[in-house]
Amino acid sequence: MADQNPVDEPEFIVSGGKRPGVEQYDVNYKYAPGDKVFLLSSGQKLGPYKVESTNGGKYVLCDNSGITARGGQAYQEHELTLYDPFA
Repeated sequence: MADQNPVDEPEFIVSGGKRPGVEQYDVNYKYAPGDKVFLLSSGQKLGPYKVESTNGGKYVLCDNSGITARGGQAYQEHELTLYDPFA
């Protein structure tokens, strides 16, 4: 039976010599799932739609019932504008 010192062999490994913690997100999203937005296409506003999900800096849209819209295509932030019910 080998004599081991638990201090010399930690149960976890910290990569890069940094303290453990939560990494900052790569992308800051302007819109969150559930936000109502218009899709901008050729100078027209289409919708409104809801943001269904976000991934890789893009947005997938759905209708008010939560059904994926426009074939699940993902859109860039500049292709969307916030829905304003008072406009």
